[in-house]
Amino acid sequence: MWWTYFTRSKPEMDHAIEHVEGNVRSTLARDAYSIIHFPIVLGIIAFAATVEHALGHASEPLGLPGRALLASSILTYVGGTGLALWRSGKPVSIVRRWVPLLTAVVVLALATVPALVSLGLVLVGLVLVAFGEPVKRQEAGDRI
Repeated sequence: MWWTYFTRSKPEMDHAIEHVEGNVRSTLARDAYSIIHFPIVLGIIAFAATVEHALGHASEPLGLPGRALLASSILTYVGGTGLALWRSGKPVSIVRRWVPLLTAVVVLALATVPALVSLGLVLVGLVLVAFGEPVKRQEAGDRI
């Protein structure tokens, strides 16, 4: 999750805020870094809760509530970052739109696999999102 946010989404949102002024900047900052961050944080919390439960019962399948929480965690986290990118005027990749949805469907559908397998599927989905998007090259004068 860290990789998809700090190396992909945040630099794009920072770039957008740096290139606007006045009320547009404050409104964009409020939306992208405050209001839209609620689903991002909710996704992280849901993921952490599922991981805690899954690691305690690693060889057992997650029940429907656990699978639903895990699926919703990737949807709300990646969806929230996509919404923040969109609000910042940045494109939202096909990978960011479809991989979390497909990952969530697979996690929900595989009811009999051990919890670690379900977590592994989400990891694969997040890696695909992280590496499936282009990296913005730093321009001269851009802060790191």
